[in-house]
Amino acid sequence: MKKILTLSSLLISLSIHGCFAGEDYFTQRYKHFTATNTNSLELKYLHRFDNSAGVLLTAYNNLGHHFDELKSVGNEAEFWYPLYLADNKDFKIMGGGQLTMQPSGSFVCANIGGFYNLFDALTLGSRYRYVKFNHKTIDINGEENYANFHQLDYYITYKINNKWATEFNATNNIFINNFHRANGRNDNWEIKQSVNYKINDTWSVQSQIGWYERVQVEHKENYLLSMAASYKF
Repeated sequence: MKKILTLSSLLISLSIHGCFAGEDYFTQRYKHFTATNTNSLELKYLHRFDNSAGVLLTAYNNLGHHFDELKSVGNEAEFWYPLYLADNKDFKIMGGGQLTMQPSGSFVCANIGGFYNLFDALTLGSRYRYVKFNHKTIDINGEENYANFHQLDYYITYKINNKWATEFNATNNIFINNFHRANGRNDNWEIKQSVNYKINDTWSVQSQIGWYERVQVEHKENYLLSMAASYKF
């Protein structure tokens, strides 16, 4: 609990002091996964620079099956930077990195992606990530190994009007070594659809649904139900 409060205070203070030119956001996101009946709360601070670069800090927290606990389960720092930006800003190539700290250890990732505005309201994008773990776990053969994986993201974002926007995101995770996802294969898909509503220049909300394939142990399809609220400083 102290870690959560400390991180929240740090993120808010960074925003208030306006350390960098650009925009600052603080987001609280609730997630529920149906197959495992798990609930989580994410606290996020985002700074977006004027040149499209960004820094994102996230604190992950477990709320328990019955909302009877608040336990920190990880912290994450991510950044991205424009490697190429077209003069008309219709196309950009972004590179970045990420560090995630969990109770079991940590992992890092490097990524590169391209995003293209077909027109003002519609954007298509894709991103590749290589995720490298800094600790070993037991693989399907009972041996210690690194659970490194490739991650491919695909995006379709559509701005309906000044208030409403929607985003479709499909993610494919592929293990490199002998590990299985919850579906029993070495790869899985995460399909998400988000709807964003801008209340005013300060507040916005988002609803999100998703499908994370079948969890074999639970014999259930795993669906995501999520809500988020963002405050722009």
